[in-house]
Amino acid sequence: CRIGVVEGSWMVGIIDELRMPVDGISFHPILVDTKTRFKATIPSEAQKRNGRLQLMCYKYLWDSSISEKFPAENFFSYFDLNPDFLLSDDVKRYISSIGFNAQTFGDVMKFYKITCHTLSRSQEQLILR
Repeated sequence: CRIGVVEGSWMVGIIDELRMPVDGISFHPILVDTKTRFKATIPSEAQKRNGRLQLMCYKYLWDSSISEKFPAENFFSYFDLNPDFLLSDDVKRYISSIGFNAQTFGDVMKFYKITCHTLSRSQEQLILR
């Protein structure tokens, strides 16, 4: 899932797949979006256009979230969330199982920001299936 601000508007998107290049040289992931259909038919030109636009938005969100400072204060304010909110025991256990100690929603945001800065920008090649 990617979340970010685009010209003052918050956008949320779920990237279906991150594919690492098989050449072993590049460490920039390829973003892949899979469109589900009721029938096994080729999508119309309008559907393809919408899919490409959506994938370009995902690329923008991905690249922005790893290269810019995530506006955490704006995020908490816009969505009316309390960064000092204590996490449930189940959530704390899960987060601990992946190697991070968090007590509050603000702690989770810190982990998110740190993780984003360890990732590489995506490739220019985008795949729509």
